[in-house]
Amino acid sequence: MHLLRRTLELRSRLSIPSGIVTALVAVVALLASFSTTAMADGITFTFAIGTGTTPVAVAAAGLSFGPVDDVVVKNSGGSAFVLPGDSTVAISSNNNYLYNAAGGLLTAGYNGGAGNQITILSPLCVSGANPGGTCLLGTANQGSYSAALAAPGSWAGLYNVTYVSPSITALFGDPNTWNPTGGDSFVTTTNTFVNGGNVDSADLGSGSIAFQTSPIPEPGTLALLGIGLLGVAGLSGQRTSHLSR
Repeated sequence: MHLLRRTLELRSRLSIPSGIVTALVAVVALLASFSTTAMADGITFTFAIGTGTTPVAVAAAGLSFGPVDDVVVKNSGGSAFVLPGDSTVAISSNNNYLYNAAGGLLTAGYNGGAGNQITILSPLCVSGANPGGTCLLGTANQGSYSAALAAPGSWAGLYNVTYVSPSITALFGDPNTWNPTGGDSFVTTTNTFVNGGNVDSADLGSGSIAFQTSPIPEPGTLALLGIGLLGVAGLSGQRTSHLSR
């Protein structure tokens, strides 16, 4: 109602033909509709150790753990789904550029590399280019790990998102498109490295793997927007031609 009142006032003040006002209102409505629906969504897989232990290897040669189950996927709106019990997560990295174990503290850094270094599998993921249970894949997982001897440690990294199953994005009503960079993190317990050494082992605590969807305009929306703009241009041209006579 507010938009209609403003447009009628504008038409009265500037003597704009009703056809142009109608076309402008249609274009504004389309833009408003697109701005409210085309929102990116953050999707996060969380994982934890329910029973037993999962070893984490942190060495100069590389970092790795998995598979681990107890996986939940949620979005930024708060919706969450527990994946089936045989769903698994695995994280790794390589191309070490820093490994320093001294004074009871460990610091390690990795550039990541080719090949799948982020992998989430679940029988839920039955659609897309990898319908055999692949939910998410990522490469070039680069980040850093730090820990204290006989104490907790933590990893934080960034990876290239190479595949997301449509089965995952469909859970939240999102399009199956995504930003190319995701993030991953986890915490450990009981790190057992040796000062001056280049190998550490620990037990996994919990962690997360995240990415963000990247919605694209629907062709129908773009087409309607184009028609609306062409209509404005056409009506404006007709008015200009009329006034010049």
